Amino acid sequence: MKIVSYSDLHLEFGSAWLPPHDIDGDLMTLAGYILTFRDFSPIDRLLNRWDKPVIYVAGNHEYYTQKPMHQENKAFKTWPDTEILF
Repeated sequence: MKIVSYSDLHLEFGSAWLPPHDIDGDLMTLAGYILTFRDFSPIDRLLNRWDKPVIYVAGNHEYYTQKPMHQENKAFKTWPDTEILF
């Protein structure tokens, strides 16, 4: 099994970073500090070309939204259009 892993992307700051077109893996892990849970559009763009399972492990920066953590968890769990394991 090939695992592709990313962390500390901080996509909430407007980065246009995307994984390489020729990325080869069976599973992607997003290991914290990917974006804040305020806006999921950057991760939608990141996962647009990825059609395999994703494991997302939220870090503390994901919760920098001024909302209670339980509200952000609920929003996060209802967001994905792709197969994401929590």
